[in-house]
Amino acid sequence: MEARAHHYQGEPAAHPMRRPLRAVAPLMLVLAVALMGLPSSTPVPVGAANAHVGAAALTGGAAGTPSLPVGAAPATPTPASSTAPTWVNLSSNVVSPVPFINPLVSYDPDYGGVIYYGGLGCGPAAFNQTGCFSAYYSQATWEYSAGTWENISFKVGGGPNVNALDDLSAMVFDPQLQELVLWTQVGLANQFFFYAIYVMTWALGPNGWTNLSLAQSAEPSSIGWMTYDPAASEIVALSPNGSTWTFSNNTWNLLPNSLDTVHHSWAGAMAWDQDADAIVMDGLGPDRNNTWTFAGGVWTNATRPGPAPSGDGGTSLPLEFVPELNGMVEYGGEVAANGTAEGDTTWLFASGAWSIIASQVGAGPPQVNPTVEATVASLAGSALYFDPVNPSIWPQPYAWALTQVPIVFPTESPSDAETNHTLTIGGVYYGPAGTYTVQLSGLPPGCVPNGTFPYTCEPTEPGTFSVQVNVTDSQGFSGIGSVSVIVVPELTAQFEASASPIDTGQYWNLTIVPSYGVAPYWYTYSGLPPGCSSGLPPIVCRPDLPGRYSIEATVNDSASSSRHWFDNLTVDPAPTVTISSSASLVEVGEAVNFSGTQVNGTGALTPSWTGLPTGCTENGALEVECVPSVAGTYVVQFNTVDSLGDRAVASVPLTVVPALALTAFGIVPGSSVVAGAGIVLVTNVTGGIGADRFVYSGLPNGCNTTNSSTLRCNPGVGNWTIGVTVVDARGFEVQGSLRLTVTPSSGVPGWVYGVVAGAAVAALATAGLWVRRRRAAARRAQLEDPEDPGVRKYGT
Repeated sequence: MEARAHHYQGEPAAHPMRRPLRAVAPLMLVLAVALMGLPSSTPVPVGAANAHVGAAALTGGAAGTPSLPVGAAPATPTPASSTAPTWVNLSSNVVSPVPFINPLVSYDPDYGGVIYYGGLGCGPAAFNQTGCFSAYYSQATWEYSAGTWENISFKVGGGPNVNALDDLSAMVFDPQLQELVLWTQVGLANQFFFYAIYVMTWALGPNGWTNLSLAQSAEPSSIGWMTYDPAASEIVALSPNGSTWTFSNNTWNLLPNSLDTVHHSWAGAMAWDQDADAIVMDGLGPDRNNTWTFAGGVWTNATRPGPAPSGDGGTSLPLEFVPELNGMVEYGGEVAANGTAEGDTTWLFASGAWSIIASQVGAGPPQVNPTVEATVASLAGSALYFDPVNPSIWPQPYAWALTQVPIVFPTESPSDAETNHTLTIGGVYYGPAGTYTVQLSGLPPGCVPNGTFPYTCEPTEPGTFSVQVNVTDSQGFSGIGSVSVIVVPELTAQFEASASPIDTGQYWNLTIVPSYGVAPYWYTYSGLPPGCSSGLPPIVCRPDLPGRYSIEATVNDSASSSRHWFDNLTVDPAPTVTISSSASLVEVGEAVNFSGTQVNGTGALTPSWTGLPTGCTENGALEVECVPSVAGTYVVQFNTVDSLGDRAVASVPLTVVPALALTAFGIVPGSSVVAGAGIVLVTNVTGGIGADRFVYSGLPNGCNTTNSSTLRCNPGVGNWTIGVTVVDARGFEVQGSLRLTVTPSSGVPGWVYGVVAGAAVAALATAGLWVRRRRAAARRAQLEDPEDPGVRKYGT
């Protein structure tokens, strides 16, 4: 099915005879669009008495088949014949793709819709009633299917430059190839629209646009009109110079001497007449008011006396075969017999003759301005006419139908219904006669027709269903529209949350997994604790404030279904501990106490200790009392773990120094001296804590005790047992004793105190020293003379 634009806006008056080109497809409806001269606020009347608009257009619905945008309009005159098809206005809410001047339009059954390609783009600022003074070529491909225009350029790629003006391009569906065939001679154009001839043949197939010219040995250099000839299974192309070409099996063939060039240099409309099994051409220009047929490769003049639709002004809308009238219908043109322009006249070509049938079909679209860009394409057994650019009502298009039966445009809402949720079948319907009844069939399980329209129900089973809406008028004529109803299983969702309670600072998770319903999904939350924020699941957060929270989570689908989840979350304070010790510095053998406290947390708290010094044992209690046995630096930790495994730790340092020890207790110059000689008692200790206190006992006559590690004196004659006690700051003590013999003087000079140095060290190293060490109640050891039972020798 071919589509053509037959007038260029602003075309010079010297060229009045531009014409539309029509190809053929079987049809039941003729839709006429884009009529000049009406402001957008002026309603276009419906050409039928009591024409009915059914309720109700539903937002968000999926349009069915046939699928043309429609709207309500008032009724107008009654047709003379109740059996003839009638003009009906479908103009409300017509939506077109981005408007281009002179695009190519054709129905493509393989793509399942109308293909709209190319043309000249013109912004509103560059367009006026005299034309477009600044344009560009479009290489966009649009598809009209199921009531919606869609730009499919990304699927099919770019094609050639095309422009239907002056018969520079044409496009028609070839059932033999199962492809749209496009011919163009548009190459490059300058700002004055001077076109460089660049002949190409293209095809739109399953893989997109393909250039066929590379495989062509010959192809037309000029084509004005193309249509498909089903009898010969080939495309027929007629050029302004009178040449006739055919296209089949991807090959162009020139038919020599097939047409008188002088009499057929222009065509107003050309389409297939299925009743006559021939192509019918309505002539223009030098051949105006002449009608020709083409069959079996031969053109035949079929002109008869009487008026014909094509005068100097040309026709406005192309030919189309209407089965109910058994002939070719053409709308617009002029009545050449009296020279009066009749742009809103309906013509019929049947039995080889033209006749005006306005009284049978009623008033059609308003008078058509000859400069309107009109395009046409077969659409599912109908014909779709529309004007993508209309300067007086930019860019509002108009749509009309010549129909005998009601026209039904059903919708479903929502576009994807869910089981056990409301489904509405509605839409609109138009028709040429009075009252209507509506019947529905093919409904999903759970939906039983009840005679209402719009109709609502709740499907009980999922699936895809072709619902038929049959509208019957008062004369018994029925129109059927279908809509594909998709029912999906209702929304379900799985919610999984972390166990409660938890401690502050611990992780809490909420996972939501929706199933079925209609994606995409979105989520809402309430009652989340501080530290947790809303967002896409899963929610992973760490609550930072104790408390009891009532949380609600909701998942919603695009069909307004929702699933909810409720739960309480208890957040306990995290466990905390403290630790204390009786001392931070002790010596080996000194008792020390550690104490811990534990609060908060969840459930039972389990204490434990780590880092205890050697000699201290973990007992699982809150307190530890022990006596360190090895010197060193320790970090003692008190730990607690609650029932959730949450842990708290506190620590204290502890230093353990060696115990107080007497390393030497000696006498200088020795253990036997002569009276009158001076002696020095020397005491050496290690370990312990703090300053030491020295106490001597058993001193000879002439020696007095002193708090010092050395004592100097002149002992009297006798045998003496001298003792020393060293006490540190913690009260721990060590004791030592030695024997001293002082003999009477023999006149030998006495020992001098000043002789200490090396001799004293030697004396200490060799003296027989017996010591004992005593501790307070916490520890006690004795070092005594070997003769004393139970003591050990300390030193040498």
